[in-house]
Amino acid sequence: MHVFVFVLKFANMKTNTVRTKIFGAILIVFMILVSSIGATHPAFADEEEPQPEIPMVAAAGGVIIISPTPGCRDPQASNYISVQQSAWIQNTPSLCIYGTAKTVTVETNSATALPTQPALCPLSDTYYELGDSGDGVKKLQEFLNSEMGLSIPLTGYFGPITEAGVRAFQQKYSDVIIKPWNPLYPTGSTGRWYKLTLGTAKVLSGCTPSPVTLEGTNTTWDFSAVVKK
Repeated sequence: MHVFVFVLKFANMKTNTVRTKIFGAILIVFMILVSSIGATHPAFADEEEPQPEIPMVAAAGGVIIISPTPGCRDPQASNYISVQQSAWIQNTPSLCIYGTAKTVTVETNSATALPTQPALCPLSDTYYELGDSGDGVKKLQEFLNSEMGLSIPLTGYFGPITEAGVRAFQQKYSDVIIKPWNPLYPTGSTGRWYKLTLGTAKVLSGCTPSPVTLEGTNTTWDFSAVVKK
């Protein structure tokens, strides 16, 4: 810059020597060219390209240098990260992706709805008669109270009161409990909590009993004729 100012002063000096003026003009042109080249050529650059600062964290006994974030610095890669985008990226060639990245859609089977499990039948498959006891007896007592409108004590003991309730139930549904055993005498009741009595009670409780074979009649009863009364 000082040389450039000196040349300007030198060129403006009043002199009668034409050669001196020409020489001064040439120096001015030369200095302009040198200035323009220096602005673009790395060899004449006054300042170096700023380098990214390395982040550091102070710690006891010194300074810990944090490792840079890995990334791809290859301009040919589709996931290239330039210095302008992130000044603190460490070039990791293994992370470079070349070509057009394709999105892969993975199809999964839709969840298959599980079949609805039938509710457990409140009545057990055990047959009962006078003198028996257990939780199954208590369940049939609850059924008789609900179906027949009775007030049998829920003792779990099959006594005379429970037997009377069973007989009343058999009479109410005699066409599907007593008649299949003996079509000629469909009115008799036994008071036992047996095959057709239990199966009919299951149907009325919303259960699906299995067909049963009636001894001495050579017939199978499937309870399809049971209708709530």
